Amino acid sequence: MLIKQKKFSNKCFFDFKDEFLSYTIEDSDSKNKFNIQYIDIPSDELNLAEIEEKTSYFKYVSIFMLIYATATYFFQINYILFPIILSGIFYFLYLFSKTSFKVIQTQKGSIFIMDNKQKDLIFEMIAQKRKLQLKSLHYYVDKDSSIQKETDKFNWLFNQEIISENEYIEKINEMNNYFNKEKGITTI
Repeated sequence: MLIKQKKFSNKCFFDFKDEFLSYTIEDSDSKNKFNIQYIDIPSDELNLAEIEEKTSYFKYVSIFMLIYATATYFFQINYILFPIILSGIFYFLYLFSKTSFKVIQTQKGSIFIMDNKQKDLIFEMIAQKRKLQLKSLHYYVDKDSSIQKETDKFNWLFNQEIISENEYIEKINEMNNYFNKEKGITTI
């Protein structure tokens, strides 16, 4: 599933593959792309930052118009009010042309998510894919491990809401049956 976000010159692409997220961010000056497994994307709020970026185009146009107005004044050219008004309009646009991002810091780079109507869907998709990936990696009884490590693992999976209560009980019973059988203990 591909989700595209665009505002002014900023573009973010989230291509949700089965095993990883293919992320791309572009603006008028640069482009960055990387692939990252969902389990490598932090899920806690501590790794989430907020930033705002203003479109500098409007600022430069307003400065240009102000310089133009000043030049027309000094050289006594008519229509001085027109560039001053345009300068004010472009400066006003600059002040209100911001793009807000939520930023997730990862080992591979920062993931910028525009603060718009697609933001919640992107966070949901990352969380859902992360849970599926964690479940596929850890939802089995490791027969070479200890009962304590396996209990801790399934407790963690349950507490992180990666597995349901029924799945938790099923795996705990499977684990207890296996380890009790290893010790020669039969269960009824």
